[in-house]
Amino acid sequence: QTHATPLMRALLARAADAVDALDHDGPAAMLGVLDSIFDEFGQGDPRFEALLTGHAHLDLVWRWPVRTSEFKATHTAANVLALMDIDPSFHFNASQPLTLRWIEDRHPELVERVRARTEEGRWEPIGVLFIESDSQLPCGEGLVRAALLGRRALVEQRGTPSALLWLPDCFGFSGCLPQIAKEAGAEHFFTTKLHWNSTSRFPYSAFRWRGVDGSELLGFVPGDFHYNGEATAFEIRQAALQQRQSHLVPASLVPTGLGDGAGGPTEEILRRAERLASFASMPRTRWARTDEFYARLEAVRDRLPIWSGEIYLEYHRGVHTTGRELKSAFRAAERALQIEEAAAVVAGRGPIDATPWERLVLAQFHDDIPGSSIGEVYAEHVPQLEALATDARARTQAALPAGDADCIFNPLAVERTHVDGDRVLRLPALAGVARSGSPEVRATAPEAGARSLSSDRVSIAFDDEGHLVELSFDDTPIAIEPGFGRVLAFADLPHAFEAWDIDRATLDRPRGVRSPGERVSFDAPKANGVEASLAVTYPLARASSVRATYVVDAASPVVRVAYELDLEDADTLVKALFPTGYRSADARFGAPFASALRPQRPGLPEAEARFEGPAARWAAVGTPPDGRGLAVITEAPHGMGCLDGLLHLSLARSALVTSIGLQDELRRDDRGPTHFDLGVTTVRCALAASGHGVAWDEQPAQLAESLFTPPVRYRGAPTGRL
Repeated sequence: QTHATPLMRALLARAADAVDALDHDGPAAMLGVLDSIFDEFGQGDPRFEALLTGHAHLDLVWRWPVRTSEFKATHTAANVLALMDIDPSFHFNASQPLTLRWIEDRHPELVERVRARTEEGRWEPIGVLFIESDSQLPCGEGLVRAALLGRRALVEQRGTPSALLWLPDCFGFSGCLPQIAKEAGAEHFFTTKLHWNSTSRFPYSAFRWRGVDGSELLGFVPGDFHYNGEATAFEIRQAALQQRQSHLVPASLVPTGLGDGAGGPTEEILRRAERLASFASMPRTRWARTDEFYARLEAVRDRLPIWSGEIYLEYHRGVHTTGRELKSAFRAAERALQIEEAAAVVAGRGPIDATPWERLVLAQFHDDIPGSSIGEVYAEHVPQLEALATDARARTQAALPAGDADCIFNPLAVERTHVDGDRVLRLPALAGVARSGSPEVRATAPEAGARSLSSDRVSIAFDDEGHLVELSFDDTPIAIEPGFGRVLAFADLPHAFEAWDIDRATLDRPRGVRSPGERVSFDAPKANGVEASLAVTYPLARASSVRATYVVDAASPVVRVAYELDLEDADTLVKALFPTGYRSADARFGAPFASALRPQRPGLPEAEARFEGPAARWAAVGTPPDGRGLAVITEAPHGMGCLDGLLHLSLARSALVTSIGLQDELRRDDRGPTHFDLGVTTVRCALAASGHGVAWDEQPAQLAESLFTPPVRYRGAPTGRL
């Protein structure tokens, strides 16, 4: 070696002595030399500490169902408790409070030992959320419920709420999360996932994460190593080399232990950490509690850099669309529980039972609702979610007052219009009214032509290819461009992680239709006095098609669109494209609460990297400062993007389902579908004006609720504030 440091040369020479001792005198002699080496070079760098936190990251579902994770959690607890008996310096953090319930159900005697170690301070329950939830696909209430359930469970387990929001493996972080976490008692945030970014490097290790409302968490992102650390010399050195704020906080928090049921740390890891505790040129290394590390961040809070708003992960962009049936069932269950709660409030019954929300929050896990688990998980979970929604609807009916009148209940806290047969009714907020006596909205009947639809509030026209050439709301035209409304199929073959990812190159390679002679076809237009509709069928790829039905009604300033998709081509992404002339710097995307601005000007690396992302059921593009333009609103979660004025909505993707083993084994797997979304599915969305002073609902977020939260028909008596 021509450039080795003196320390390295000395270490190599002493390592040669150890090998000589092995050759001449056997293993015991070699161990004696190794002990002397550790004594000789036991001079760890006092300027930096690697604080190891014992951890056992457990995917509650992934390549196994929930019932397997119950066993994995029990195995981990037993292993960790045994290691604590071996090494009194060893500390462990338990990040998902739900798992302790599983352990108690199987082996309550283990939980008693866990409680003893918790009181001692060596078993550290953390997490804030009930499970390590996805933060962008659930609705806002879903995240709040996860925080409430987590807080309650953590108070039971540790006596106080946890201050640390621990999400090492989440696929991006909503800007509303700091506010929700703060309300649940959090002050700190940890993740490792951001080193997966495909284009840019997250600029900080220690930082202040400021949410959309101004709430702040102290965040930490360690270096480019996984959450399943093994306390190797390489990991410990990287912890120091990649701590970008080490001049302010000369320490790093290093999650250590084998995850996914492997039991967390091992005795080998403990012995390695002991050897590296104080070694020349290495950071001083020891086990510690997470709160000790974050106390160091608190001491320099005012000097740490600020990250404001959402933290977008430049990877795993497919999870916002993968598994349409799953995401639709999930959103329907959310909506059913929200409607049940509204009925209970109006009836004066107080909060609904938390048990259904616990089941729904479990589905928020970051490898469940994103669609990245094996098929067996969804074969179980989709029927469970559907049953959860059915039961909630039955409880809603029971909560509404008895009587003989034919009534309709509006569960929303805003007044709304509703098409009821051949009438348009005006429904008061949070109230049930008799259908026969409800006030009607008087409006001119909408009209349907061979290539057009119109009402007092909406006008659209199509060309022969089924694309919109005119779109206006309340006499204000939308700046649409050629090809508006086109539906295209793309070859969807990501280089890795099929269920998780969409590659940027995918959007440059649309699949052609089956033959040059195939064209779109129009159904005969329909009108019934309160609604007018026109359906267009587009051929897609080799064997697929989509029938898009456009609907306008007499009172609403929106165009509803229902895409009946017959997807017969595997490895295919289907998108609806909405090109516009709105080329401002940013487009706005919905979040569980509030929204996020993302760059949309072509050529910018950050814009190209965000070609697809979560939209929490709506996205809008317009002209600053008031955002006058177009909003696309969806019924359930979908991936969406915007570049150079082109809003695009992912309708479905027939990606490979995650396998238990290798990917080639999946193709021979006869236990279920090998691809998502094949067959017939329906996707519902709407087009609306953004920032045009829309009278019905001002914000796309409100439209997402008003358009897709149905009122409840019931036999009973009127109720609520009429």
